[in-house]
Amino acid sequence: MSEEQEDSGGDEDLFSKLDADGDGVVTREEFEDAMGQGPMLSGDVSTIPVGDASALGAQGDDGSLGGMSNSAWFATGLVGAPVVIMVLSFSLTVAGDATFEPIDEVFYFLGAAIWPVGVIAGSAWGFVSGHQSFAWGLLASIVVIPLVVLGLLFGFCMLMMGSGGKL
Repeated sequence: MSEEQEDSGGDEDLFSKLDADGDGVVTREEFEDAMGQGPMLSGDVSTIPVGDASALGAQGDDGSLGGMSNSAWFATGLVGAPVVIMVLSFSLTVAGDATFEPIDEVFYFLGAAIWPVGVIAGSAWGFVSGHQSFAWGLLASIVVIPLVVLGLLFGFCMLMMGSGGKL
């Protein structure tokens, strides 16, 4: 490496950058000054709400940590929560199959009761905690989607009956 490159700061090594006075010893003050000039990697990274979406970044000025977007909360309520409820219901039903009278009836009851309890509790939590999108997603998955499927089935049956079974 030539002296011209070193003087221009082109390929200067890290030690030379830290040793501000050039005496060959990096003092605590020199180290702290160099650290203050560099990027700060604090680890305080979270999602920042941007409109209806979110981006990865540091905390906001108001101290908010950000969080999932409304669309993500809706998708969690639409897919995630019903899957969790279904797995719990299935597990309780299997536990009922594995046990004997009269305990099996308790597991069957709990397997069936988890659905209304889960939907009501999840919706209440969503509305109370400020995650209305989660609550609407959960309600949509349990109420609206089955109604749409039944409506499509009814429409298909009416179409088949109206055409005499010949499509």
